[in-house]
Amino acid sequence: MTDRTNAFDARPIHRQRSHRPIRRRTAITSAAALFAAAATGLIASESTSPATGATAGIKYRRASHGANNIDLSTTSSQTGTASDGAYGGTSGWALSKTVDLTEQPSGTTYTTGVRTNTDQSYNRKAQATWGSDGLTVTAERSGGTIYSADVMLRGVNIPSVAAIEMDIDMQGTGAGLGHAVWFRPLTGSSGEMDLLEYVGSNAGKGISGGAGTYEAKSTLIRTGSSPYNQGSKAFGIAPRSNGSYDGIRRYRYEFTSSSVSLWVDGSLAGSITKAQFEKQNSSGSWSQFTAGTHWYPRVTLQVNNGTSAKLWGTVPDSWKSSSINVSAMRIYTKA
Repeated sequence: MTDRTNAFDARPIHRQRSHRPIRRRTAITSAAALFAAAATGLIASESTSPATGATAGIKYRRASHGANNIDLSTTSSQTGTASDGAYGGTSGWALSKTVDLTEQPSGTTYTTGVRTNTDQSYNRKAQATWGSDGLTVTAERSGGTIYSADVMLRGVNIPSVAAIEMDIDMQGTGAGLGHAVWFRPLTGSSGEMDLLEYVGSNAGKGISGGAGTYEAKSTLIRTGSSPYNQGSKAFGIAPRSNGSYDGIRRYRYEFTSSSVSLWVDGSLAGSITKAQFEKQNSSGSWSQFTAGTHWYPRVTLQVNNGTSAKLWGTVPDSWKSSSINVSAMRIYTKA
């Protein structure tokens, strides 16, 4: 999710197209039902896939339920704590902060206007809501304008060694849409980490097409200043067991001085060690990634209507609205 927030055209866009409307989430039945709907095959690596048990130098804690993919297609957003192991992860972490998403956290800022280098939606604060379901960003057509939001939670401080857990619900995925949860530096201006990035220009491809055609992906490390030319490692995220990217999933993202790893629905989805990264990226700068940098989360929903569309394809005429919801956010530090 390249950051070009300074490239603005403050005028609303009037050439609009259309998509699937937002679907309501049904209520959760029980924790047992949550773990019962499971499937395998979450992720594919951009190069060689890491072992789904232990990568050199890392000891992984398996999800206690033993499932590889928790299918949350019939569950609502979660605002409480997850059952032990539901997010996967390694051992040795202690809960540092549960972010209250029922109201706007202090320090939160918003993009206003059109990010002309990335999409054509008009960003405004009104498209972001806070409440019992957490933070919801809604993109919609209103009259002749597409509105959306780019939310920067600058008051949420994530240290350079940390684990972060989130429940994220994407709705209305498809061509022209760019749902994303990512991290930008609080200290310094270089680098980013993409926890989740839906790529609408690859709609319908899943991970079958391989690197460059992933429908959803996570960039475990991306260093350097724009265009981030000091190395990165991306993994393609497969759709849920019903074949769709719409719906709630559980993510855990860990980054330390020696490794970065991603867990989806309780299972290891991708990882890379410092040694692997430096071997694969001769110009990579792992030290820049971990040199005391603190991060903040950012929730974005971009829409392309076909006018100089660069990243996400073009929304079809049927598009009406899409959303991304973050209903749980917890930050861990080393115990």
